[in-house]
Amino acid sequence: MARERVMSIVLNPIRREALLTLDEIRLKDEKRRREIMNKPGCSPCDRPEVDPTYFETYKRYQAKERTVRIRPR
Repeated sequence: MARERVMSIVLNPIRREALLTLDEIRLKDEKRRREIMNKPGCSPCDRPEVDPTYFETYKRYQAKERTVRIRPR
């Protein structure tokens, strides 16, 4: 129980930072998609891909969490 509590204390700031950063990227990406989709002549088939920055950032935060979870011997 104590180990989980300590892990929570350590991981919560990383998770909060990740959430804020990823939300910012997601909102920017959604805005870009809306702008593209609202242009005349745009088709749903022309839907833009998700910005790779989102996935790269997500992976970086996951790596931070894994690093914290690795218990030193």
